Amino acid sequence: MDLLRLRKLRIRQLIIVNSFVLIATILFTFIIHVYSLSIFQRTLGVIILILAIMNMFSKTMYYNLFGLFPAMRELIAYEAQKLGKEFTKVRWTQASAQLFVALMLLAQSFYLKIPPTLISLQDTMLFTIPVLLLTIISINIGLVYHVKKIDKGTTDSLKGYNAKSILIGLLIGIPTGILAIIVSFLIVTLK
Repeated sequence: MDLLRLRKLRIRQLIIVNSFVLIATILFTFIIHVYSLSIFQRTLGVIILILAIMNMFSKTMYYNLFGLFPAMRELIAYEAQKLGKEFTKVRWTQASAQLFVALMLLAQSFYLKIPPTLISLQDTMLFTIPVLLLTIISINIGLVYHVKKIDKGTTDSLKGYNAKSILIGLLIGIPTGILAIIVSFLIVTLK
């Protein structure tokens, strides 16, 4: 793939990923505010579960959110070719993580009896905005790492990429998640 086309696709990828996070956050904030946290967890759990099942049982590689955008299919094919056998590992890791998250969300939504509380939209937004900002920062750091590693690497140099990316994801994700919870808690309690 030529460099100009690749750059154009990577910019689209960045726009699509960030737009999706923003739209999903707004939508789910609305669901939490109007309905309840349990409905939010159930809705998100079902969506992620459907994606995980489609990823696991599909023979094509386009059953993820990027596969919905025709321009991104070219990027998926490029990454599959670049990663070689490592792409299958990445795909199965993603499907396994999706399945785990979906089952955890569904279990929480059914087993944790959270009483419905009257939380104002302002309080919901005070919790959501820090989480959104930290999520966008984390996703963009991960995306930049992924893009640089894939675009500058060769099939041979990308062996073990899946294990390294999981480790980096955990090293970034866990502290960021803890920080998001602390910041949100502080904002809500100091209000």
